[in-house]
Amino acid sequence: PPATPPQSPKQAMEEGTNILEEAWKLPEKERKKVVRRLYLQWHPDKNPDNVELATEVCKHIQAEISRLEKGLPRKTKREGGSGRGNSDFGESTFSSFFRSWNAHARFHRDQRERFQEHYR
Repeated sequence: PPATPPQSPKQAMEEGTNILEEAWKLPEKERKKVVRRLYLQWHPDKNPDNVELATEVCKHIQAEISRLEKGLPRKTKREGGSGRGNSDFGESTFSSFFRSWNAHARFHRDQRERFQEHYR
């Protein structure tokens, strides 16, 4: 995680893209660890104080993973890159990986909410 939180969605997405591009140079097992940490860092259920930003960054992370799996280069502003991807995620390894961690994060959110209901 960064020492200082990103100040804008654009900064958060740029940071995520840079981390993923570096992770793609690693062996698959290490890459999955980096992706997992990044995804959990930005999952909306793990960021109840900033759900909107976390949702946008998570969508961007998924789009970037799809782009990297296809071996496509990073889009520049001149090429029409908006910082957000509308890619077809298909049934890639990381798509199923995201689905499982999404369920995991929701489970933890539900536990947190139940705890707060009982102990407030």
